[in-house]
Amino acid sequence: MTVAISPLLRRPGGRIINISSIAAYTGGSKAGNLAYAAAKSGLHGLTFSTARELSSQGITVNAIAPGIILDTDFFGGKLSSDRINQTIAQVPAGRTGTPEDIAYAAGFLASPEASYINGEILNVNGGWLFGK
Repeated sequence: MTVAISPLLRRPGGRIINISSIAAYTGGSKAGNLAYAAAKSGLHGLTFSTARELSSQGITVNAIAPGIILDTDFFGGKLSSDRINQTIAQVPAGRTGTPEDIAYAAGFLASPEASYINGEILNVNGGWLFGK
């Protein structure tokens, strides 16, 4: 998709924002996440490479790496309250994230104010990556 859409982006000022995951750093929070974690790690490489390729044309490429965001189809109804509470106990912010947390981060990265941010992975996980 990145290769297909890049010729259509505004120059300068185009933005590509990939959605990654904390699993790219941690391997996932439980066994069985091998393919998911590997794919998200690969997305980081794609983000870096594409940023290098397109930055001379005024296009920025970044990624957002969310932690646990409950009000989505991804986790919706799939986690027990015990599992959610165990995860929250590891998050310095003391809560799960919201879809709005990710939307605000994406809005910033898409804005003119972020025109000099390129090839970055923005961790939106309440500090879960480094833990309590």
